[in-house]
Amino acid sequence: MGNVTVCKTEKQLKSALSNKDSTIRIENSDLINKVKSIKALKLKTWTSIATGLVVVIGAAIVAAHPPEPGDVAIPVVKGTIRFGGGTVAAVAATVIIGKIGFVAAAALITLGVTFGGIDLLNSLYHDYEITESGSNYLVLQRG
Repeated sequence: MGNVTVCKTEKQLKSALSNKDSTIRIENSDLINKVKSIKALKLKTWTSIATGLVVVIGAAIVAAHPPEPGDVAIPVVKGTIRFGGGTVAAVAATVIIGKIGFVAAAALITLGVTFGGIDLLNSLYHDYEITESGSNYLVLQRG
């Protein structure tokens, strides 16, 4: 298998994805469940919720780091430009939950906030495959 990056936290997974590590072993049951719920989504579903995710994740990041007076912001794929979009984010979150369910939506949103946007979620979804899975581990291989 070569070099394997072991991840026990969301921040470690963020680092491994950012570094484009070829093999990632996740050893945290909560994180394993989040990754499995994301990887289980069909491409059509992923595509249909991506824009809403940008809005929801951007709003959550803004909520965690409120804008300074006079700031205007729009969530973007890499990073965030600050904005107010609470109502829009609530509607987008409701649509996402309706399409994929609460557990998968919560996984996407919490990981998206940890990752700082949707870019690494896209990488996780499109660039990695689950190659091995056990009761307390999950192995991802970059394709």
